[in-house]
Amino acid sequence: MTPTICHIAAILVWLVGGNLLCASHYRRLGQPVAAGLMSLKFPFFSFNGREWLLLIILLLVTFGVAMAANVIG
Repeated sequence: MTPTICHIAAILVWLVGGNLLCASHYRRLGQPVAAGLMSLKFPFFSFNGREWLLLIILLLVTFGVAMAANVIG
């Protein structure tokens, strides 16, 4: 894999994973999935433990893929 593909993969992991995490969060609260897009603020203060754990895992995977791109390049 080239570094460019790894960087694109890191961006996609972060964007898709973050959107899925926010969608599941708003679904858990019983709000429309697009509720986060209306206010343009991230719902940090109403996350439960599982959602915080998923956010940390998402961050580590994204950084791992980005660091792999730097090692390859």
